[in-house]
Amino acid sequence: MKFHYDLESPCTSKSFWERMTLTNTGEEYHLFEHDTRLIYVFEQTTEIKFRLKEVRNEQDHHIQFAYNLKGFLSQVTDRGNVGKSKKWITY
Repeated sequence: MKFHYDLESPCTSKSFWERMTLTNTGEEYHLFEHDTRLIYVFEQTTEIKFRLKEVRNEQDHHIQFAYNLKGFLSQVTDRGNVGKSKKWITY
């Protein structure tokens, strides 16, 4: 099932409304923030819970998040440059 929904919310620190678009791809949710042009990708972990999987921009530079079996953040990978990546591992 694919759908998208435009969200607008008042932003207290700015004089304009923030605009975001939420899209269900059938496998994950993509939240597109129009003013920053960033896409936040969420994966479903249970029937009602989601977690952040990736943040990317329109040039396909992205940061990926990995989690351990307990659901805690275990790794952050920056794939900003083609052919180069940086990994941070947490415990």
